[in-house]
Amino acid sequence: MEGRKMWNCYTSDGGVISKVLGIISEKFSIRKDLLKYLFSIEIEDIFKGKVLDYKKISKRRRLYALTVKNKKIIEFNSSEAQQIVEMFFKDEEMKSKRSISSLKGQIANKGIARGNVFISPMYDSKEAQKNSYKMKKGQILVAQSTNPDIMVLCQKAKAIITNQGGMLSHAAIISRELKIPCIVGTIYATKILKNGDLVKVDANRGIVRIIKRANKK
Repeated sequence: MEGRKMWNCYTSDGGVISKVLGIISEKFSIRKDLLKYLFSIEIEDIFKGKVLDYKKISKRRRLYALTVKNKKIIEFNSSEAQQIVEMFFKDEEMKSKRSISSLKGQIANKGIARGNVFISPMYDSKEAQKNSYKMKKGQILVAQSTNPDIMVLCQKAKAIITNQGGMLSHAAIISRELKIPCIVGTIYATKILKNGDLVKVDANRGIVRIIKRANKK
């Protein structure tokens, strides 16, 4: 959902992608709302003078899924996409309900830290600024991923845990600068961990262990 917020910023009126699509729409007399559902290769086809399959593109507006194999895009139709969506949510539900005592991820900066979890959203600078007053120094920052908007939170953190990212991610680079433990790529940290949970971050082994769950109010 946080990734979607970022995408909406780009595609909303006035956003970079929206402006580019507006130019293409005007130049080639193609509805702008349909352009949002084109693959990059189909946009290239417009410039080559090829006729678009509008019926196929219109169906994407309801639901679609795709993957890339051997550098080629493979598209799933609406019914196939629906099955993928249902499988995804079922898997997410199982993982969120499962009794998990630890998480594994990629070591971004070694070290060991212990503290209470503080979960922060990203891409929303106003929300991040509001959260900066809520987070206490020495807490363990948990986020989908980090960015400059939540630098204040990173500076307060005793360690950083993220769902996404690798060795060149923002969280990895910042943690090395701040000299604090960091584990990235845990996938489900923001779903499994809750605000106030007491955890041990063992960034020497890439493991986050839940010591005590926060009391439910």
